Amino acid sequence: MVLGALTLQFTASPVVAEVIDGESFIVTEGFRSYEVRLLNVDTPDLVGSHDVPQCLGREAADYLSSLLPAGTPVTLVKDGATKDRFGRVLAGVYRDGTLVNAEVTRAGFGVPIVNESNYRFFSDVASTASQAQANQVGLFDPEVDCTLTAKVRANGIPEELLHSDPATLDATAIEQYTAKVRQLMTVWDSFDQARGNDNEVLHSAWTRDYLHQLKQRYWDETVAPARKQLNIIAAAVPGVELPPDLCEDDQDKAPTPPPTDRGRPKGRAMKPGLVPSPKKPAPTTPAPSPTQPDTPSPTPSPATPSPSPTTPTPEPPPAPEPSKPHKPIPSPTPSPNEPDKSTPGPGKPQPGKPDRPGTAQAPATIPARES
Repeated sequence: MVLGALTLQFTASPVVAEVIDGESFIVTEGFRSYEVRLLNVDTPDLVGSHDVPQCLGREAADYLSSLLPAGTPVTLVKDGATKDRFGRVLAGVYRDGTLVNAEVTRAGFGVPIVNESNYRFFSDVASTASQAQANQVGLFDPEVDCTLTAKVRANGIPEELLHSDPATLDATAIEQYTAKVRQLMTVWDSFDQARGNDNEVLHSAWTRDYLHQLKQRYWDETVAPARKQLNIIAAAVPGVELPPDLCEDDQDKAPTPPPTDRGRPKGRAMKPGLVPSPKKPAPTTPAPSPTQPDTPSPTPSPATPSPSPTTPTPEPPPAPEPSKPHKPIPSPTPSPNEPDKSTPGPGKPQPGKPDRPGTAQAPATIPARES
């Protein structure tokens, strides 16, 4: 009874069942089994895109099998995201206290990457990958035919191009040399090809510095001298004109330096919807207007008092029309209730009767006394 309990407890820990490739394997835990992927490591696939076999893909799988033979108990340490898009468990894998993820890159069979925003083991993996690059092992070994460094070494400047006598060459020989120089440029261009080649694993954020240095060295030591020599011998052969992309003064192919962060994550990726909105720019203070010379300000006119809002302003009476000169005509004595219509002159209007607009009041006629 006790033995059965101990046996069940032992088989409940993860145990390696089978290695799939250089970065994944199957474990059994109790009565279930599942696939585990090494976290923060990317190794060559057995077959890449376009069915192209990958450089050292089989060797990477064999190396992981040597580290984790079937029946090996392992400890799985997870980070934030526990599974990738294929359903594989993402974990740092320890065997007897040794981080297997870092041992794979120490041998040069992988490069550091970030899986599903997890980077718990990135620093350890990147450290051993740098050692592999410095020691020129695995994917960085110039003696392995499929590595990029080996291709650089195998595609050097043709000896006949360096030691040819232009006086003995004709247009046919120049065409042959042109084809060889163009082949060098094809190799140089392949450094930027991320898919469809046998070194797809090297096209990652961490390896871009390595690729740039390799590409720059190949340009300086091979492509540029070959183009220069081709232009020298072509200029000495009458009737030969090189294609524009092979002319020596064409510098459009010169590589540009990439960023130097080597893909090191700066922090965990933010969840969707939690990206902070951009800050609004601070309001700028307008520049002061140029100072104008002091000029005497005009004397303000006295303010005209505005009429009260409740009392309407009376309209001014119209100006009196000028009267035409005429001879005085004696008029009858006006009655007390009727205004005098005689020739206008100085006087006052009768009390109680307003002046007719535009008409002056004539003075009343005093009758003579009877004797």
